[in-house]
Amino acid sequence: MVDFSLTEADRRLVALAHRENEIGRKYARERDRDSENEPSRVRGIHPDVADLESPHDALEREKDGTSGLVIAEALMDMVSATDVNLRDTGEDAFGTGC
Repeated sequence: MVDFSLTEADRRLVALAHRENEIGRKYARERDRDSENEPSRVRGIHPDVADLESPHDALEREKDGTSGLVIAEALMDMVSATDVNLRDTGEDAFGTGC
């Protein structure tokens, strides 16, 4: 019989990704309203998540306790917005319109 229950590590990673998504949602709405008036160029890690553990760093550390790397990444993606990246250090920084 196949067990479809999530491991404790899966649940913890999903909670981390969800928390970060909720922070990003607040700023995404603000950027949608003000994008024409004030271009944002936040580079690197957004200050509101700088002190929080990165879900992807946690996944690297806990991948053996998960249901598998691909499944854990898919679960994290399901609770995350794909257009809000508060931890980008490249050209696609939050609010650049990229």
